[in-house]
Amino acid sequence: MPRVTLGDRLHALTQNEFLPATRQAFAADLLKYYEIHKRLTAGRRVWVDRMEEQARENAKRGNLISDPTAAILVRIEKMEERASDDWSQRFLRSIRDQIKWHDLSERQVAQLEKIEKENSDSAMLERANWAQEYSENHKKDFLLIAAYYGSAGYFTEIAQQALADDTYVPPRNAFAKMQNKYSARVLEEIKRAPKYPPGSSVTFRSNAGWGIREPLVKGGLVLKTDLTVTSAARGGKKYQILPYGSPQPIECEERWLKALKKRKKKG
Repeated sequence: MPRVTLGDRLHALTQNEFLPATRQAFAADLLKYYEIHKRLTAGRRVWVDRMEEQARENAKRGNLISDPTAAILVRIEKMEERASDDWSQRFLRSIRDQIKWHDLSERQVAQLEKIEKENSDSAMLERANWAQEYSENHKKDFLLIAAYYGSAGYFTEIAQQALADDTYVPPRNAFAKMQNKYSARVLEEIKRAPKYPPGSSVTFRSNAGWGIREPLVKGGLVLKTDLTVTSAARGGKKYQILPYGSPQPIECEERWLKALKKRKKKG
């Protein structure tokens, strides 16, 4: 009778139906290590015995799943079909594997119930209705304020997703939080007519910082008035201006500008 090697035992563990998939994968990693080094370290070797014991204990329980466990499995599989976010999918796969051998903890049950609530028939219908409402009534303005939030450092993850993916629909509660006096001001600044249209000559106001004063000491020509608004202040409309005597345009908010007065001719 051929001798059973450590490699044989590890190979059997990788396919043992009474081990969770995570343990089978761990056994496969140990097997790879064994095949390369022809041995296991003491820390790794002890896991072979532990996993074999776990498989024996699970086998004693039987491969028949109890009615309550079967019911939870049905719930988990239903949520796997419905939940769209990666975190929920990873969590569901984890507990689906675990419940065959061990009961879920109270925290895991609570998280499953939360996922079920978020993906119930009524919640899915509400999301579908919201997606249509967003696309038809809010998307254009939301992308404008998303550009503002992306530069302002708030709601950046949602803002970046909205700007990068044209099919993305922000969660309704997050959308509502992003509608406030600041985003309203940004939209107002974006949509209102510029005080100094392209082609105007402008210079700095007394409230402008040195980074605006220095390049506009001789004034400048307004090139664009539709840059991304990055401030919710009054007069936050963003301009692109070419300073007179400079080849390099600058960006400046309208509140720091005033019209450049023409010099009166002498005589």
